[in-house]
Amino acid sequence: MPEAAPASHDPAPRGTLRVIMVAVDFADPASAAVEYASRLALLHGAELTLVHAIEADTLTAPDTLDLEAAGTESLARIEASVRARGLRVRSTAEVGAADGVVLDAERRQPADLLVVGVGAQIGGHRPGLGRVADRLVRAAQAPVLAVPAGFQTPDPMVRTILVATDFSRESEIAARTAITLIAAPSPPSRIVVLHGCDVPADYGVVANAAVLSKMLADEELAARARLERWGRDLPESEWAIERIVRQGYAAGLIGEEARRVDADLIAVGTHGRSGLSRLLLGSVAERVLHDAPCPVLVAHQERAGDAAAVAASGTA
Repeated sequence: MPEAAPASHDPAPRGTLRVIMVAVDFADPASAAVEYASRLALLHGAELTLVHAIEADTLTAPDTLDLEAAGTESLARIEASVRARGLRVRSTAEVGAADGVVLDAERRQPADLLVVGVGAQIGGHRPGLGRVADRLVRAAQAPVLAVPAGFQTPDPMVRTILVATDFSRESEIAARTAITLIAAPSPPSRIVVLHGCDVPADYGVVANAAVLSKMLADEELAARARLERWGRDLPESEWAIERIVRQGYAAGLIGEEARRVDADLIAVGTHGRSGLSRLLLGSVAERVLHDAPCPVLVAHQERAGDAAAVAASGTA
């Protein structure tokens, strides 16, 4: 039988989220994700879709049925608490690998944003660190928002956005998505743009100290010049833009700067489904997604929500 086509879903117009999907388990990381998503839904008048996976590959049939019953009951309680806040909500619980269940649910019912608790035990067994969040970042159609365990959603939700940029179009799309979708009901007062000048591993081998110092200084100077032009195509507003160039590796710099500027949201872009950008590659991805002090928004140029944000901003 041919595979069914995914459900149609027009991208949300600028400044709106209509459907927010949340990966749910019953541990602390997912609780923070549900709370953050609920606050967003209240601001945007959006519908929440709660998705729970029951990973039962090593269980017997009776055990699986017990897990399904327990999961359905717990999910119903979360759904009731969300609905009590005046939100529209639906939920689904399915047996399968956590990331696969969430991605299948998103394919059937496309969303404008996918929210996941970092390190969340979305299914019956805790997956390896970062596996679920990293897989969703790579494969989800919608922008992915990773919310750290225990994160206390501030009010207003977003005052300072840290944008990690490698000067690609994707990093500007991530910033635009953060501004026009996440922060639209209450615009941020400050955007901090960070570029990290990596030190190639072979510099110390092929160059003496003086040559290395000159190369790094030239790279930093060029980066500062490019950063001054950053953000000219973003929607106009009253926020202040702070531009930072630092020498070092992206994974550590992003977390350090997020803490220094007290960021409420980190925005990063990816270069395609086949892999992540230099900012989010391999161990860098794990550190950014799982060590960040605040939610991390990962956006993709080809995804529907980003295309809507680009069109709405009037840039080609």
